[in-house]
Amino acid sequence: MRCRSIVLVAFLLSSVGRAETVYRVPVVAAIRSIDGGQSPTDVTVVTSWSSSTSLFNGGPGQGRFRYVGFLGGGASLSGEPYCSPAADHSIGPGAGQGLSHCVATPLAGSGVGFLLLETSGPISVHASISYLKQVCNCASLDCTPIPQGRSLLPVFPSVFPAGSVVVAGEVDLGRVPIPAGCGAAIERYPRRVNVTLLNEGVVPASFLVRVLPYKGGSEALLEQTVVVPARDVLQVNRLPLDLNAISAVQGSVAADGGVRVWIEISADQPFLAYASTVFDDGAPDSMPFEIYPPFAR
Repeated sequence: MRCRSIVLVAFLLSSVGRAETVYRVPVVAAIRSIDGGQSPTDVTVVTSWSSSTSLFNGGPGQGRFRYVGFLGGGASLSGEPYCSPAADHSIGPGAGQGLSHCVATPLAGSGVGFLLLETSGPISVHASISYLKQVCNCASLDCTPIPQGRSLLPVFPSVFPAGSVVVAGEVDLGRVPIPAGCGAAIERYPRRVNVTLLNEGVVPASFLVRVLPYKGGSEALLEQTVVVPARDVLQVNRLPLDLNAISAVQGSVAADGGVRVWIEISADQPFLAYASTVFDDGAPDSMPFEIYPPFAR
């Protein structure tokens, strides 16, 4: 995961709480593959994308938080008393804790949603996504989780107004063809590009996703219109981007050989969005995924 020095007060990867701030926290729970398990006692390996959320009180006084709601994935908050919007929770100074997502049912579709969490006081909210391998029936009937890598997710203290234009990137698509004898084909690391879209409006939103060249032009390499239902989340998986064709566009190749683009997103309702890339094939020492938070244009 590359580090970024762009500081956006409203859209930090880790956001410090203010009085009664309602954060939108990405939640991901999506199974990628299940191997084995031909019988109930066989060893089964389940790989998935799984997110986690944590809080830290960096101030001298008590911090408080409560659950407000959940958007996307056909899910809602659990009926457990702890998860009720009426339940107020506290964190002492200098203390942190992991946070249950309090989702009542498994996330449908792409397995992506947003938790709405209200905080007050000096609480920072953190979210991350892990590529998780779970080995089941290896020593008992339980599953043993084995994390395979982790990246931060953006946490949002507000939404972009309708009509706003945001940009994610620069997004790395992979490498131009490698000369014979310089590396294996897999080392081109072509990446699958996804865009996650949240519509906070009360009517369906029309999103426009535009992929722009890395340098020297605003003519889109790809344009795609996506309609997201009211107060719902949709993840557009595997944008149809041709690595070879884009690498031939003047200025698209960075100094390190990577092919780069910018992803521009707009909507006609209040919204949030971010981009991510996944290296499906994997390779020794490779980064399995990258997250690209948005900045306002």
